Amino acid sequence: MRLSKLDIFFLVMGSITLILSLIAVLFPPESVGASILKQAIDSAVNSERIGEIANEIKARCSYWRDKKQCYIRETFNWVNKNVNYTNDDFFEQLFWLNNEPEYTLEHGNDCEGKAALVVAILKRLNVTNIYLVFEDNHVCLLVRETEKNFKSFNCYDDEVLYLYKVG
Repeated sequence: MRLSKLDIFFLVMGSITLILSLIAVLFPPESVGASILKQAIDSAVNSERIGEIANEIKARCSYWRDKKQCYIRETFNWVNKNVNYTNDDFFEQLFWLNNEPEYTLEHGNDCEGKAALVVAILKRLNVTNIYLVFEDNHVCLLVRETEKNFKSFNCYDDEVLYLYKVG
């Protein structure tokens, strides 16, 4: 039996679809994204610029009794006030590019870049219990503010696809 070019085309496309589906099941995009963001965050925590921002926030919180609560609120406010939202292009979105906190400070960023910046600042301030939340086409943060309370940064959806502890 001889296959036509069209039969071969559909056979190849079907094989590619099967392989891509298997990769997506074994390595969900959210887990890949979480790993890439964690690397970007960890490489920036000790940077000079993150240290300067952390010191600015510490100064604002010097009179607060509950420093952690103040650090969380002031960090969220600082990033929302000082970092522009910019949309990812197709390749940035597809390959999780340009989400380093230093890049975000210089150029602005979308949800995952801003979330990575917030995490880097909070980690520099020794805040713990920080979670990246992956929603449908969106990344945000949850930070345990008190024993009973979480504070969210740019979380909009009720459906969490993936939760990843980063601090």
